[in-house]
Amino acid sequence: MERDSHGRFTTNAQMISPQVRVLSVFRNIKIRLPAALLKRNVLIAVVLLIATTIASGYFYQKYRSSQQELASLKSNQQVATDNKLLIEAVAKITELPDDEEPTIATVTDMDRLKSQSFFTRAENGDKVLIYPKTKIAVLYRPTTNKIVQISPVNIGAKEDVVLPTTTNK
Repeated sequence: MERDSHGRFTTNAQMISPQVRVLSVFRNIKIRLPAALLKRNVLIAVVLLIATTIASGYFYQKYRSSQQELASLKSNQQVATDNKLLIEAVAKITELPDDEEPTIATVTDMDRLKSQSFFTRAENGDKVLIYPKTKIAVLYRPTTNKIVQISPVNIGAKEDVVLPTTTNK
């Protein structure tokens, strides 16, 4: 330890004067920075750290949303592939309309459907293919690869029914 001009003991890391602070980067290299410059550099470093953290959070959020969108697209493609395979499996058993794409549903709660005559023999997991143009519905059981029922379906507004008229002579 050495004494400064005022008789105080000082080390390399202590202030030599009120304006200059000594920093030891390596044991042999000493950098002297004014205290105001040191405060400014610390402030700049803190601002850069905050800006970097905000930017990192923003880009991480963008990454997560793009990954979720990609997973959604993959699941949509998987559903389309599964539907195509289902239609092909049913088409091997019975003839299906070629000119339209069916609406496909899965029976998940048989208790709610028991009152409908079309679903009396249905089980949970059965698939329903509904063809609105040709007005047919197909109940298919994938576990046994069998068609349980095919039935006409009436979708949409009721059509006017024209009854034949009789004439009295």
